[in-house]
Amino acid sequence: AQESRGLGDVYKRQAEIISLQGTGDQRAASAADWGPAKLAQALAQGDFVRTRQAAKMALLFADDTQLRLHQNTVLQVKGVATPAQPVTTLLLNAGRAWTQTKRADGSRLNLETPAATAAIRGTDWDISVEDDGRTLITVLSGTVEFSNAQGSVSVGANEAALAEVGKACLLYTSDAADDLLC
Repeated sequence: AQESRGLGDVYKRQAEIISLQGTGDQRAASAADWGPAKLAQALAQGDFVRTRQAAKMALLFADDTQLRLHQNTVLQVKGVATPAQPVTTLLLNAGRAWTQTKRADGSRLNLETPAATAAIRGTDWDISVEDDGRTLITVLSGTVEFSNAQGSVSVGANEAALAEVGKACLLYTSDAADDLLC
């Protein structure tokens, strides 16, 4: 069953689950156990969400970032931008996500993975994290700075980058990147 809410709603929460297809779970930062995720469920700093097999989930953040999680994805909301602190930070431990961001001037979205961090400045992109931490980001529009301790690449529209734990990020055309995570 699919549940969804309109994206036009403005929430005074840091983030909220606005769509859920299939089974998803949520865990507060201070909790040890996962519980069922629910439509309109608020998420706060430190909270985790995950999708199960054949499930999808959409999140809307207070800064208007839209994030869609594919099946078997685990994400932590590390922090959401405020006027005093203009950076939203998310941790994608495993799985795949697509995001559409409309960043205000000076506002940033940082998406951390085991292999690299993507610094997003108003763009559309898709990211996938494999079990071994390998991370592939594909940029549809805009630019993403993709970096780790070994280096950084600027990924533009129709480009992709691959990062492996302990190795420098590599830049590809999006066509060449199609087979990188097979």
